[in-house]
Amino acid sequence: MKRIRQGKMIDSKDGQIKNKRYEKIIQANPKFYKVSNDVIKNVADYLNCDIPAIESYYLLEYLISMRYNNNYVYDKKTSSESMELAEFYIKQFGLNPGSSRVISLQNDLVSHIRPMINRLNNQIVVANKVLADIKLEYGQLFKKVAAITKKAESELQLPWTINDDEIGFLTLYFAKYIEESSLPKRVLIMCASGIGTSKLLYVKIHKAFPDLNIVGVTSKTDYVENPDKYDDVDVIVSTVPVVPRKDAKVILSSAMFNEQDRNRLSRLLNDED
Repeated sequence: MKRIRQGKMIDSKDGQIKNKRYEKIIQANPKFYKVSNDVIKNVADYLNCDIPAIESYYLLEYLISMRYNNNYVYDKKTSSESMELAEFYIKQFGLNPGSSRVISLQNDLVSHIRPMINRLNNQIVVANKVLADIKLEYGQLFKKVAAITKKAESELQLPWTINDDEIGFLTLYFAKYIEESSLPKRVLIMCASGIGTSKLLYVKIHKAFPDLNIVGVTSKTDYVENPDKYDDVDVIVSTVPVVPRKDAKVILSSAMFNEQDRNRLSRLLNDED
């Protein structure tokens, strides 16, 4: 409305949108485009003037950039750029790309970076209203993400500069990853049948990992016959093979819990497997 009042509208021949890229995005987002058209029409009626059809497309781009449309299909170039940038952050943080949690983090980053690239390409600035809080709570992390971002702009030859608002949003994804990493995993200790072996294993594991949240000791039979009882277990340290429930991971260990067993458990707890 401010641009229109100031006479800063972009002309579009015959009021039509003929660019192939525009047409492709409009066809992929018919519901959003209808909303955009309705909004522009209402603005035109309010201002009592004609508004070029191209403005409906610009509003559509804005809605897409705000991530309201999760089904939007980005072109190959945008998808490639977002994946490359997400992988760059993962590498610079020194995270294991094969880790399930890191893969989840990377997917979250890609989902954010795609519309971010769209915003940057269209010079759309989204104010990060919690930026001050992010800098206060995660100051060092924000600085690290900012430094990696500057490095990415140079090494990847990005055509735009990523501002602090966007860096703040990206910082939150890494903050979530770090916060989740600090949560103790729930560990169940198991043996074939005798609880005595499990209790010995419990003592050795507790000694090696005193901060570990060991939720209990049990036999394989009890685990199999009472599945709901162990739904919230993250890791099972067992002296016998067992099929875990849900997403629990299993570490096969000797009853003596030797150095190899300790190393395997340590890697799993740090999500390095």
